[in-house]
Amino acid sequence: MRAIAMIFFLALGLGWSQQHQGHGHGGHGGAPSQGPLTPIQLRLIEGWIRQVPSSLRDTTVYLTVQNPLGRDLRLVGASSPVAEMVMLMEDYRETRSGQTIQGMREVKSFLLPKNGQLVLRPGGKHLMLMGLKRPLKEGERLPIRLIFEGKQEAALELKVERR
Repeated sequence: MRAIAMIFFLALGLGWSQQHQGHGHGGHGGAPSQGPLTPIQLRLIEGWIRQVPSSLRDTTVYLTVQNPLGRDLRLVGASSPVAEMVMLMEDYRETRSGQTIQGMREVKSFLLPKNGQLVLRPGGKHLMLMGLKRPLKEGERLPIRLIFEGKQEAALELKVERR
């Protein structure tokens, strides 16, 4: 039953991706369409992009970043030139009427606490690169732009890995 529920959520996600290609760069917050963004410096502790078969159009981004600033940051969107859009997502597991349901859901934002860390990892919070514009090659480095509330951005470069 769990396998069926997971296949349903994956199929639902892939269908969503095909219907919404080209509609922005981020989740609910998205990339601001007007006005310049102020660059901020975060410390990338680790990060990677999952390599997927060339037939798939979506993949995941995992990372750990540290906020050296003396104030909280709220991640509200992201973008990458290799994807139509980037979504903020979290995995979940719930029990309803005795059945375990698991899947992914879009979220509006992630908190990066002052002097703290934001951890995006398998089985938890992550970014989804939706509508890949080309197959990704293992070992290549790709730009990811993180967009924060208050028109702030941080540019990262992450390696594509097969894990």
